[in-house]
Amino acid sequence: MAVISAKAESPQIGTVQDLTVGDRACYVTVTDETGETSTEFAGFDICEQDIVGKKVQLTYEPGNIVAEICNGDLDCGLSEAVMLITAAKALDDMNTDSYPSFLNDAEIIELVVGLEERKESWFGLAGLNKVEHPPEVPAELLTYRQSWKRKDPAIAPFLGFWHDSDYSTNRYQISIFPSTRPSHVCVVEFKPEWSLELWNEETQDYSYKDVISAEIFSVSLAKVGSAQLRSPELRADELAIAHTEFGLSETYPVELLPVLNEDNGIKLVAAAAQPQLPPDLPDDLRQTVDEKFAAYNCSL
Repeated sequence: MAVISAKAESPQIGTVQDLTVGDRACYVTVTDETGETSTEFAGFDICEQDIVGKKVQLTYEPGNIVAEICNGDLDCGLSEAVMLITAAKALDDMNTDSYPSFLNDAEIIELVVGLEERKESWFGLAGLNKVEHPPEVPAELLTYRQSWKRKDPAIAPFLGFWHDSDYSTNRYQISIFPSTRPSHVCVVEFKPEWSLELWNEETQDYSYKDVISAEIFSVSLAKVGSAQLRSPELRADELAIAHTEFGLSETYPVELLPVLNEDNGIKLVAAAAQPQLPPDLPDDLRQTVDEKFAAYNCSL
């Protein structure tokens, strides 16, 4: 087993690949955020933790273990001073969301059927100019995805700014940004509140508000794997993405993504641009996005 220098105090943060109980210590194999893998000394209690496959924050302290020349003989009387991992706290428990289960076959079929129904409605109403026309897939987005496909191919098909058929004042929007964490993305979900101001006879002003649809806002870290995206708020399947065309006189390419939300409702959105924040996102919510992105290793 390859073990790094006994004086090591890094990495401070990494993903645990393996735990092995040895004759001298617990051996922790960990991959840091640059992709470099090493094996570290740790107290034997570390090997009892359920942290394999998790991103952890490591704490090192000076300690002593049986010297290598003792060949595992605990009574040889020789020891070696090393830096030991004495604590490993899973970051997944501190600052990431839990992931829902993978979409099953029935749910994927539900997505595909829902896509066809909503596509027919959207395209039909758009042909009558009663809703916004679905956006054309921009060449810049395809180029952007291609660059990410070389870095993290699993996430590339989902990247982009997506929105539904409603006009901009009431539009449901999803923006999916890459994370430096492999096979993860940041998902910003937003729809502004739709309400009417009503006349108040007592105060003689428009102080009553009738909320027709509440605001939707969330920022989450989603995991991508097995061609599926899973976040606490929504799930999607790459195989359900529809590459189609729309146009009245001349057609243009359109990309449609059906998503299943946490209430098992289906929303249909179309790719409109590279990842960006919703243009109508209020400033106070932008601060929340910045804080979450810093925790999830995403950037605008």
